[in-house]
Amino acid sequence: MDTPKLLRVSEVAKVFNVSRPTVYRMVKAGQLPAYSIAGSVRIPAEAVQRYLDANQVCPVHAPMRLPAPAAPAPPPGPRPRGTYAAVAPDAGMLAERQAWQIARRMALKLVPADATDAQWDAALQAAYRTARAKIDARLTRQAGRPTSPSSP
Repeated sequence: MDTPKLLRVSEVAKVFNVSRPTVYRMVKAGQLPAYSIAGSVRIPAEAVQRYLDANQVCPVHAPMRLPAPAAPAPPPGPRPRGTYAAVAPDAGMLAERQAWQIARRMALKLVPADATDAQWDAALQAAYRTARAKIDARLTRQAGRPTSPSSP
């Protein structure tokens, strides 16, 4: 009769790099078969190896997936005309922040101190739309685009 090699819980814990209570929980949950011999728990070495094989993150026999190739970098040269990028790479974000700053100053001048939140929000949104339109017109002029379809 071929007897299997039995490991103590502390030995299995060292193999798995976990605590002994974790190994006991794995046995209780049925993840590892175990034997009770004279009041001590023993786990077959082949069961430990099967558990490691079954829970392998990247199996050895599975084909390895390579990452997708990166997109080629755009060719160096001038940025396309007709975009905010022609003025500055982050001009759109700067325009957004600047429009809200201008809108807040405009709304503070226009809205009375005892205004409700709804009145304040309405005035702030109107001021933002006005400020953003002016900033957009300036940026399109700087980018070389006409400000209106009828102008050359």
